Amino acid sequence: MDWQHQLYSVLTNRPDACAHFRENQVVASERWLIVTQIAYRSDMQPAPFATGTYQLGVGVTDPAGTLRTVAASYQPFGSSCSEGGQRSATGGMVTYTTVTDTLVEGNYDLEFSRDRVQGGFSAPMCLLCAPRPTSRTCLA
Repeated sequence: MDWQHQLYSVLTNRPDACAHFRENQVVASERWLIVTQIAYRSDMQPAPFATGTYQLGVGVTDPAGTLRTVAASYQPFGSSCSEGGQRSATGGMVTYTTVTDTLVEGNYDLEFSRDRVQGGFSAPMCLLCAPRPTSRTCLA
């Protein structure tokens, strides 16, 4: 749907994240920080993603009428790839400095209850050309 999009940036401590995500694979002891930009147009016109600084949970409407907001979550996996308690960010900011068809870059300053994480990212686009397998595979 052109009028509603979610741009997921899955930041991980392991290499080959795109290939693993496509195959629904998790690497043992992997950690994901998932940063999401949501773009929406109530008039059903195209809602492209954009650079800018966004506060978690606070929607900002640009002059063209696109409403954008961001969300973030942390997902650790154990030594057997078991999910170890996903946590949603409770506050903070995400800045997108580059958003193209091939690359998303930016930085984040996020709060998870009493914890605070800051960093930058450069994430190549990961195109999913086919449905992912329904069952997850653990890579040791």
